Amino acid sequence: GKEWTFLGDLDSYTFLRYARNIEEKGMVCDEFKDGKCVDNKMLAPLGLETGPSMHPYGIFYLYSFIKIFDKNTTLMHAAFLLPTILAVIAAIAAFFIGRRLINDIAGFFAAMFIALNPLFISRTLGSDTDVWNVMFPLVILWIFLEAYEAKSNIKRYILAGTTGLALGIFSFAWGGWWYIFDFIIVAVIGYIGFELIKNYIEHKNFKKLFNKELNNSLLMLGILFTSTMVFVSIFTSFTTFKSAIEAPFFYLSTLKVATHSNLWPNVYTTVAELNEANIATVIGQTAFGFNILFALGLLGIILTLVKQKPDMKEYILIIVSFLLFLYLTSTSGQTLKTNIFLALLLLPVIFGLILVLFDKNSKVDIKIALLLTVWYVGMIFASLKGIRFIMLLVPAFSVALGVTIGYMYQYLVRLGHDTLKLNALWTKIGTFIILCLILISPIQMAIATGKSYVPSITKGWWDGLTKIKDESKPDAIINSWWDFGHWFKYVADRRVTLDGASQNHPNAHWLGRILQTNNEKESVAILRMLDCGSNTFFEKINE
Repeated sequence: GKEWTFLGDLDSYTFLRYARNIEEKGMVCDEFKDGKCVDNKMLAPLGLETGPSMHPYGIFYLYSFIKIFDKNTTLMHAAFLLPTILAVIAAIAAFFIGRRLINDIAGFFAAMFIALNPLFISRTLGSDTDVWNVMFPLVILWIFLEAYEAKSNIKRYILAGTTGLALGIFSFAWGGWWYIFDFIIVAVIGYIGFELIKNYIEHKNFKKLFNKELNNSLLMLGILFTSTMVFVSIFTSFTTFKSAIEAPFFYLSTLKVATHSNLWPNVYTTVAELNEANIATVIGQTAFGFNILFALGLLGIILTLVKQKPDMKEYILIIVSFLLFLYLTSTSGQTLKTNIFLALLLLPVIFGLILVLFDKNSKVDIKIALLLTVWYVGMIFASLKGIRFIMLLVPAFSVALGVTIGYMYQYLVRLGHDTLKLNALWTKIGTFIILCLILISPIQMAIATGKSYVPSITKGWWDGLTKIKDESKPDAIINSWWDFGHWFKYVADRRVTLDGASQNHPNAHWLGRILQTNNEKESVAILRMLDCGSNTFFEKINE
């Protein structure tokens, strides 16, 4: 028979179990109780309400497709392949974004930087939802750009509605879908405000503030907002749509509070991927460990604010911005306070916007600059609160760096052909080959990341949990600290007191107490309480 590797991480196994449920029962949940979809393996013995999501269905349908050609395939094999397929789609979307912004070269490098990023690779070698969180924002950004660049209004409005559809599907894939929606809305509102100011400066007449382009933008904003509200409500719920406004404030205020208001411990403070990062970590993990690449990525934002052939003021802006970004990514810059760092990062963008504002002949579209700026600032700030959010900066960084290299290519080709009178074709080929040297280290790092992949579950774990499955009663409960709960549910097929999707629950206190106390009677009493009614006994006594 064929052999396949285990999935790499912990969380992958909860989605794999749900995919198995879809295959065996036609639904994600283990059973319906009182009209609710329940995962009866979680939070034993009570179970916990759950619901359908994109990833298990993606695994199941990919498995069903592969099975047409290979009868020996398994759900785990399909789960392992799914992130690779989605990563390819992400790279394709990045290519078309770069191509739309500058040229094919920008698209090529944007796609390569997405595909080669070690953080992205390492976080998607299992089969968790991380890959959706990169793929969907890139696809959404691509459709959004195509909507604004469309020649006909009908096509614009259809694509704006399609952006809302993609956001609706994204909300089904991941609870943090709202970040890209919020960024786009802020960017479009910022663009509309900017154009209103520019029109007033130009005409000094309130009656001429609104023109055809601005009216279209307002209409597209309305279509985007409404279609997102409709599709998110269809794919998940209207409450999920409302979270786009509430969630950012909730996450930032509660993520690292040590205890909840009811005094139970906040276990999220012990989750490694929610540890706070610093500026150096954000830069290093995003930009392959090369600070200069992060600086060049930031420069990409500025390059979206200047003309294809810059004038003297724009050349000065580019040079000064790059020098500032080099400082910010240096050892000295990385030690600045967060507010000062972000303020200095924003400074060149503000000057770039002022240049566009007072240049009557400028045809520069500032929407993408605003969107990338909000994306950078938002995700840098979020990453400082939780290290896992660094990966959400990777799409913006890859696109922006692609823009910079596409711009460099354009400039060097023009220099070689127009100034040095070199053959146009050979100049293009030579320039492209020289720029590809930038990819040598990222390719080496990507290969090393892939080769270092070792699943955290081992045959020893698998055999031990299989023995529990074979030799314990079906209603047995595994009491353990939460880390390996997903493995227990999938391999041993037994209920657990806690797992990686319910760890922030009072049960964590009781399990911690069992591991801490040397009083056997106390441990037995706590286990009896947990296995007979979870935390409900305490809740009744507390009343």
